[in-house]
Amino acid sequence: MVTVPPWMMALAMSMSFCRVANVWEDARGNQNLPQLTNFRPALENDSLLDAFLLKAEEPVSLSVFVLCGGELAARFETRLEGTTLAAMLPHQIRTQYFQACSQALHREQPVQLEGHYALSATTEMRYRSALLPVLATEPRGFGYLLGTLNTARYPIVN
Repeated sequence: MVTVPPWMMALAMSMSFCRVANVWEDARGNQNLPQLTNFRPALENDSLLDAFLLKAEEPVSLSVFVLCGGELAARFETRLEGTTLAAMLPHQIRTQYFQACSQALHREQPVQLEGHYALSATTEMRYRSALLPVLATEPRGFGYLLGTLNTARYPIVN
């Protein structure tokens, strides 16, 4: 197993979040929330390679990935488009992640979350994510989340 130093993981996660936050801010302009249609420039210049776009559903566990950047897909070794949030997330973080998605959508504000969980007796997975609400083009209001999810494996030190 390759262990990434914690400072390197933090840097990569910060850079990923900053890229997604900058895209979200650019799309938002002077509005409270960005509209889905304002993300075209980011899609054309590959600014979202390590990000995803999730179509929010009720319950949030049934939300579906509509876009997954190539770097993120490579990290998960699969294409996520068409996959539900519940099917993609490890069971250890589902409840916390679903709550964070709901919070971002209902408060209409970005949410960050991080944590870790055991993969085995000797290895843990650390994760950090950002979820940023996006207005839908349909009349029913906001309904998407732009996000990023970074993970890294670490040995458990007793």
